Amino acid sequence: MNDNKHSGYEAFAEKWFKTRCAVEGQTAVHKAGEKFLPRLTDQTDNDYNGYKLRATYFNATGRTLDGLVGMVFRKEMKTEYPAALEPLVEDIDMAGNSLDILAMRTIGDVIQVGRAGILVEYPQVNEAPSSQADVARMNLRPYTTYYPAESILDWRVERVNNVMQPVMVKLAETYEIQKNEFEFDVKPQIRALLLTEIGYVQRIYRKNDKGDWVQIGGDIVPIMKGSPIPFIPFWAFGAKENSLTLQDPPLLDLADMNLAHYRISADYERGCHFAGLPTPILAGFMFDEGAKISLGSTTALVTPDATAKWGFLEFTGQGLTSLKDNLKEKQAQMAALGSRILAPEKTGVESEGALLIRHAGENSVLSAIVELASENFEQILTFMGEWFGVTGDVEVDFNKDFLPVPMDAQQLDALMKAWQAGGIPQEELFHALKRGEVIRNQTTYDEYLTGIEVDNNSAISGVATPDDAEPSVGVLSQIKQRLGL
Repeated sequence: MNDNKHSGYEAFAEKWFKTRCAVEGQTAVHKAGEKFLPRLTDQTDNDYNGYKLRATYFNATGRTLDGLVGMVFRKEMKTEYPAALEPLVEDIDMAGNSLDILAMRTIGDVIQVGRAGILVEYPQVNEAPSSQADVARMNLRPYTTYYPAESILDWRVERVNNVMQPVMVKLAETYEIQKNEFEFDVKPQIRALLLTEIGYVQRIYRKNDKGDWVQIGGDIVPIMKGSPIPFIPFWAFGAKENSLTLQDPPLLDLADMNLAHYRISADYERGCHFAGLPTPILAGFMFDEGAKISLGSTTALVTPDATAKWGFLEFTGQGLTSLKDNLKEKQAQMAALGSRILAPEKTGVESEGALLIRHAGENSVLSAIVELASENFEQILTFMGEWFGVTGDVEVDFNKDFLPVPMDAQQLDALMKAWQAGGIPQEELFHALKRGEVIRNQTTYDEYLTGIEVDNNSAISGVATPDDAEPSVGVLSQIKQRLGL
């Protein structure tokens, strides 16, 4: 076995590195040195370090990623699954992370670099449990392991049982060797996932003393319902399709523009440094060789030459102005490439229609990503449930109302009149109120109906609804009143 990578891996690794540095911020960008900021002609190390240190990195890419992930998770994702799966959902990776945390990390990585992977595993034990009590005592249950784009080294897809599916995936991992009570060495290892004649098999490879990759232990054959699994339980997440196909990072264009802005910033700051420092000029003065010249209000420079002059060089011209204008132009281009939170504030009132049109492209990219993520997470939870001996419908649905556009009083009034006139059913009214953020996103339709019934009964009995009650449990007339109608 070797650690060869997929033919397209290296080219995309450069894109991943660039985008991750752009997201991480100035420390990572500065650390990359000449990868992002080429050295000027004849610059010494000291000169280049000063040139780089003065350059300011305006982290538009990282702020954009935070904004986009925040838009997805500004409302709780909707999940439905059998109650027996609750322990798995609350601790999906056996490291204390819930499905929400895993989903946030996965979607964030897909937005950032265009791919991620999740493997579903089951603890390996020397002796099979003899009862459900043993299973519970040993905490034997399926769990997930997350792999970022850089850890998915190689893969091969073939048609098996008339379905195109992975037959080999190589994943980069690490393991620890304890040196003493407090120190550990971290070493690389490769986990190979293979689809063989007997089914799904894992093999672990580590380097020996000669530096060769050798298999550690025998083949690992996970068993599900008494038989090997007939496919590799590895789910690849992507920005355009859920597959192992390499896909460009959605933030790549923004990262490129952000780094171009950084290079212009370096030139601008360098110009300001040289042009802003006062440089004295003395003409017609005679000084002894090696003499020190003192400048200041308490020091006089004397010369018998009446034509002698002194002063300071002063910067003139448009060079720095052009660089400054270029910085502003790049910043506007970064906003147009996907950063809603970086767009300058409007001087006037922007209509709802204009707001939606301005972000239509951004929303479509996000919509595709979260839709693909929903499909994968539903499959993952369903598979984990089957491995856990639990069956039932599973639904994972992420928020797609990315822009907070609350329903205003006029819209609510029109909606109420349409409902009262029988133009729309009450359930459609409920969903419209949720989309308009009049009622909480977590409220179910049954809870909504129960709340209306409770408030109606209170109104009949003369018991007022508490002022601090959630709008979702108030009668429709009270909703209108609270919105000033």
